[in-house]
Amino acid sequence: LLSEDDGVKAALAIWLNSTPGLMIRTAYAQTTQPGRALMKIKALSDFPVPDFAADSEAGERARSIARERYEALAELPLQPVSYAFRDKNRSRIDEAALEMLGLDGEQEAGRALAALRDMWCREPSVHGGNVKIMHALGLR
Repeated sequence: LLSEDDGVKAALAIWLNSTPGLMIRTAYAQTTQPGRALMKIKALSDFPVPDFAADSEAGERARSIARERYEALAELPLQPVSYAFRDKNRSRIDEAALEMLGLDGEQEAGRALAALRDMWCREPSVHGGNVKIMHALGLR
């Protein structure tokens, strides 16, 4: 990360911990065993992410929101990502990500992201065949 802007860093941290960011990580990482994946740090440069450093109204909005929300979000205890479907704190991260994109208040966007989070957690590469997680998902 080349930026020294705390807003860019906060926006990127929120994005990478949101459902879209976690899905991207799953797609770019190499699965080493069920439910586990390794990734080289230089793979981050290829991640598709919004341009939070953009010199635009949208870029400034994202940075401003990220600066306001980051510290509180960073303090939240999180369940493992395979339990994201029921983790209220991960939902709060997703809400902040939607807000950074200007989609706050868009109920359809929130519902779509919640559905995507649930579908993603059902992927074997995420739950790793863990019986407890699959049971919680209603898969067993």
